[in-house]
Amino acid sequence: MKKTTAVFFLIFLYSTYSPCSFAFTPKWLTEPETVFPTEKFIRAVGEGNSEKAAKNDSLSELSAYFYQSVNAQTQAERNFSGSNFRYGEIAGVRQNLTTSTHAQLFSVNYTSGFYDERSGRFYICAYIERQELWNVITQKMDILCGKCKAFLKNIKTGTDPLLKTIEFNRAEKMFSDFYVLYEMAIVIFPGNPDECSSYAKFAQKTESELTGLSSVLEKPIIGVVINDDKYDAIQVKIASLLAQNRILVSEKKGQYVLEADIEWNESQINGIFSCKPKIQITVKKGIRVLMSFSAECEKFSAYNYKILEQISIAHLEKLLEEHLGEYLGNGVIKTLPKIASKFLFTSSRCELLTYCASSLHCGST
Repeated sequence: MKKTTAVFFLIFLYSTYSPCSFAFTPKWLTEPETVFPTEKFIRAVGEGNSEKAAKNDSLSELSAYFYQSVNAQTQAERNFSGSNFRYGEIAGVRQNLTTSTHAQLFSVNYTSGFYDERSGRFYICAYIERQELWNVITQKMDILCGKCKAFLKNIKTGTDPLLKTIEFNRAEKMFSDFYVLYEMAIVIFPGNPDECSSYAKFAQKTESELTGLSSVLEKPIIGVVINDDKYDAIQVKIASLLAQNRILVSEKKGQYVLEADIEWNESQINGIFSCKPKIQITVKKGIRVLMSFSAECEKFSAYNYKILEQISIAHLEKLLEEHLGEYLGNGVIKTLPKIASKFLFTSSRCELLTYCASSLHCGST
């Protein structure tokens, strides 16, 4: 009798506390509206051969809900607005939320996993509380609105073509990030458009300003000088980054000069080739330094010298994308320091040597 009681007690404990309980079908699976009412929650049930697969599937379903809802909402808005509100299409601002929303969704919660013995499948429900998500998104949108307005103000008051172009790129990046959040926000409370009215006005006004500025901004011309390049790889990469950011590249010295000094720091010991590449970049207008930074990779080793060269070039190109691209405006914008500061990275070390604080404001001459 004691043995039987112990067995039943163990079954009870397992069915009650197991993360994938199979004793009872949970209400969120049979009656989801009762547990997570649509008025207060956004929910999606995922399934898979494992608990992890079910969780990933639920997140994908949640992302798909936003993507489909965003398409429906913005299409209705375009139909209503007519020719206005075109910036998202013109500049490719609208992203594919099916693939990107995994990183964009906030405040996602999950139920415990449920294993259905009959189907041999796991189930999990991903859910978001609408008001909580609204609070998070609007806080982020307010910050982006402020940054975007500041960049636009600098463009209007500035005189230097290169600095104005950089500020424009940053404003466009801020607006792009804002617009993704805005599209998510209109899905949270679709029956109450007044909730998003102030953000809609900002989006329309900013879209109009950016579209107008893009057609009148003078494109700066910059000459690029690379010392000790390999196969012109760094020259091509820098030219590509400049072109992506509306900056024309000249083979001769232009209005501005970007000079890059590369040190490969190569060595060979016992048939093993090693390299620790470093690059120093300075951007000048006449004798005035607008920007200067140094990036250094970790030490790489290989038995084949050609392979070592390819690895070194690839890592330098990555550093340029992250940090020169950031300065020009198409990277993630951090608060620009007024004094020298250091950034540490997993695979490399980038040291920001000098940002001339005065030159970071477009009003400076």
